[in-house]
Parts: sequence; structure tokens; C-alpha cells
Amino acid sequence: MKTSFVLYPSVACFLVLLLFPAAALTAVDLGAPGTNREYSLAISDPTDMDLVARTGVSAYKLLADAYLLCLDNLVPKPIRPFTTAAWLFSSSYLATIWPHEFGHRARARQIGGDFVIEGFAVPWPKARMVLPTGRTLYEETLASVGGFEINGLMRLQIVSAFFRNGYAYSEELIHSFIQEIYYPMYAFLIAPGVGSVDPESPGTWIDTVGDPVESSLLVYRSYTGRPAVRQDNTVDPELVSYYRECTFASVLWMLLDPLLYQGVLSFGADRESGSGRIAPWMIGNDSFAWMYSTLFNPSPLGYELHLYNYIRVNGKLFVVRLRYGRPYLNIGIGAEIPELWGMGRFDFGARAEYWLQDVYGQGVLLSGRAGFSPNDAWRLSVDAGWKQRGYLLGAPLGETPMLRLLVDYRF
Repeated sequence: MKTSFVLYPSVACFLVLLLFPAAALTAVDLGAPGTNREYSLAISDPTDMDLVARTGVSAYKLLADAYLLCLDNLVPKPIRPFTTAAWLFSSSYLATIWPHEFGHRARARQIGGDFVIEGFAVPWPKARMVLPTGRTLYEETLASVGGFEINGLMRLQIVSAFFRNGYAYSEELIHSFIQEIYYPMYAFLIAPGVGSVDPESPGTWIDTVGDPVESSLLVYRSYTGRPAVRQDNTVDPELVSYYRECTFASVLWMLLDPLLYQGVLSFGADRESGSGRIAPWMIGNDSFAWMYSTLFNPSPLGYELHLYNYIRVNGKLFVVRLRYGRPYLNIGIGAEIPELWGMGRFDFGARAEYWLQDVYGQGVLLSGRAGFSPNDAWRLSVDAGWKQRGYLLGAPLGETPMLRLLVDYRF
């Protein structure tokens, strides 16, 4: 069964729109934030999207800390705000663009192809996609959206740590903010500066410019089986409608996210007091508190709207995820307890996901994470699980076991 291309607001969108004012007005702190900077790396298959995202986030933190902890005091105080902003912007730019490109590479290699990066350029590196013959349109779309998947995963890792730890540094939230605005910024600002992105112009769909155009075209072709440009040299109205729906949905869903606005406020955080540490907005108290966040994600089945619920009960964090996607039917629900059980220096977390999709049917993902901390600085974890066939952000398409080693360092 396929859903219609006709644009309509989802029930989740209305619920979030109603809840946001209450969230903004009644948010509370859950206590004093900690003092640790945390780096996280993964050891796994080179095509593992989680590995790429963790490396990207840690690379940004390393670049930021190189300045904030080592170079900042060497700069004259009157110009320090300008040099700090310039350094953090440059670091975030590099740690956004390059992981994005390696996301394309990881997805392309998963389907037997490659993404060859040929050199540095602005606004993104020079690269070309090499895809295997006999690929499906779903696989080709997967390689196309792999870059934005990495941006989404990097943001989710920052946000997850934000709620798990009860604090984040302002520069981390700034980097999360950049990841969140990257898709709409790409669609409305970057791509139009390079070439035509008028959805009613046949040239837009013949010489595609940018991932939003390319991925929208591939989804349209797989969904309808029709060419973009008709015999009378006009663009199919359904494609025009879908592209506009996709890009404007990315803006709307972003604007409904409270963390977008906390990211904006983090630009003005006081680094002189508390090193710019920020606590998450949550509704409630120490016994029970809740906050939500949104995520827009392009996928091989069309765009997805994710709603994340972060729930803290007596200090323990629970995460409940809801997902709705179109034009293909694509709905899902997931739950995660990052710290389900702990004793001494050992801890254990668990995650479960369920989905129902037009192309792949029903599927589940089950995973667990066992961690050991030999001291206060280091933590070693094994993340193992099993996934059925279907699309899930950052996961392989096929049925597969999953295994990775995680190394976390705090100072």
C-alpha cells in the first residue's frame, strides 16, 4: 500500500505544535551540570555509519578544545570573541562537510560501490559517486542520502549525551544546531548558489544540483515509475509537489524543535562562568521530567519525521522514538534505556526498534550495550544486536547482526 503524494499535516506535527509553547515556558533545570568533556570513538566495520558519526563529533570536539583549552588565552582579550567565533565556525564547517561526504562513501560501499573524494573545494569537496551495475533505485537513493544521515546521527549523538549527562558545553550545542539546519540550508541556500533548483524547470531534474534534488528525484522515480520530464517538456506536477513538500517539511519540523532554540541561545553562553555549560530544558522535577526533540531525515522511502521523547524518572533516562515517513508508508517506534542497569564499574543499556514499511514490510532491531569503566577517565563498551531487513537511520538495509566496540574518554 502506498500513501498519496498530496501534502497533508501529520497528527504528530499538530501535537508538537501545541506542546512547544508549554515546553518553552515551563522548562526546568535538573541540577548542577558536571565538568567532563567526553570523546567517543567506535571500532567496527569501516562502512559503519555510527563509526563515521562518532569520529565526526569527536573530531569537532578536539578542534574546539585545541583552541578553547590551549590557544584562547594566547589571544588578546579584546579580539578573543571574534577569534573564538571564527575558530568554532571553521571547525564546525569542517566537521560537518567531511563526515557528510564520508557518509556517502559508507553507504555507497555498503551496496558494492564507492564515493571517490578527489580534492578539497568550497562549499564541499570534489567527489564522484561510483555505483555498481544492477543496483536498485532504493540502493541508489541510500547512497544519495548517506551524507544527511551522518549529519542526523551526529546531532542525535550530541543530543543523547546532553540528556544522558544532564549538561553539554555551548560549542557542542552549536555544532548540533549546525547539523539540524544543514538540510534546509543546503536546499534553500547552498544548492541555489551553485545551480538551478527550480522544481518546475526541466533542467533541475536533468542536471541535478545537490543531494535534496537528487534524492527527491530518485524517490519519485521509484514511487511512480515515471520520468521527471514529460513529453511536452514540463515537469510532472507530482514531482514538483513532492520536492516542495519535502523541503518545506524540513523547515517546519526543525522549527518545532525546542533544541533548535536552545542551540541558538548557546551562541551567547557565558564562557567565563562554568565554561559555557548548559543544562537541558525539561518539564518536571527530579522525580519525573520530559522533553522532546524532532529530527528530519531523507531516506530511500521518502522523507521521515522523527519525534524523540526524553524521559527522566528518578535520575534514569528513557528515550521513546516515533517515526512517520512518506510517500511510501513508513512508520516506526523505538525505545532505549542507555543505562538500564549498573553495578560498580559495570553498566548495561538496551534498545529496541519496530517498523512497518511499504517496500520492506515489518522489521525489528534489538541491541544491548555492556560497558566497563576501569577508571573515571575511560569506558569500554560492546554494542551488539540484530536487525531485520528494512530501512533504519544509519543501519544497513539488509538483515544482519551488528557488533562494535566503543571507547569513551573523559577529562
